[in-house]
Amino acid sequence: MNRTFRSFAILAWASMALGAARADVPPRPVPAPVPPPDPMPPLPSPTPDPRPIPAAPITGPAAPSLPDPASAGAAKAVTFDFEGLPKDVALPAGFVGLDGHWSVIHDEQTKLPVSVLHQDRHVDEYAVVLATGEGRAFGDATATVRFRPESGDEDASGGIVFRATDAKNYGLARANANEGNFRLYTVHNGFRRQIASVDVETPTLNEWHTIAVTFVGNTFTATLDGKDKIEATNDTLSAGWCGLWTKADSVTSFDDFKLEPEVKKVHTADEPPVPTGK
Repeated sequence: MNRTFRSFAILAWASMALGAARADVPPRPVPAPVPPPDPMPPLPSPTPDPRPIPAAPITGPAAPSLPDPASAGAAKAVTFDFEGLPKDVALPAGFVGLDGHWSVIHDEQTKLPVSVLHQDRHVDEYAVVLATGEGRAFGDATATVRFRPESGDEDASGGIVFRATDAKNYGLARANANEGNFRLYTVHNGFRRQIASVDVETPTLNEWHTIAVTFVGNTFTATLDGKDKIEATNDTLSAGWCGLWTKADSVTSFDDFKLEPEVKKVHTADEPPVPTGK
């Protein structure tokens, strides 16, 4: 009996001691629940770009439309003296400038009321203007022009374009006030090839000179101031427009541009034979 009471007393005392010890230890805090992360966090607001919005690139005017020479019909003689144009018209009807700045202006170097065709823009290669229109496409013809080279360090030239089909294919007779030569060329796909040349007295700046070129079949013949004849044959050109030409930084005036078709005489059996001398 005493043994049982003693065991019970020991257990009671131990239980009281353990409770007191636990009372001295603070309870462990329970962590608060963590909310799940937002699967798609909001994107930051974009910062405005202070730079101005660039303008659209500036494009130049479209290349001028060039008629098909085959649509011009039968060739007719024509002369351009560049007189009588309305003040708001830069070029005669049918003239198409393919490069350069071509315009009809009053001739400042004379006191007479004379107008001339003027080219005054520096170009990378060649400045060309063509006289297009009904009756102006020539296969066989003679073209004549007066030209006045006025200035140019790289070039001071003037020339006649013939049998042109476009801006890169034509024949050319040209003179240059910076060089003592007169030449015939063909231009094929933009590449110029010399086919005839003669040494001449260098054309004088600010004075009028005359170029004439006759093209019949595959034979081209040209003169400068009525002399210095050159001739060549070529089979790459058949028919096309005629026009005028300068190069590089040439400033040149032109006047009295004449185009006359060469009429081939057809002999008939009824015609008497041409007498021959002995």
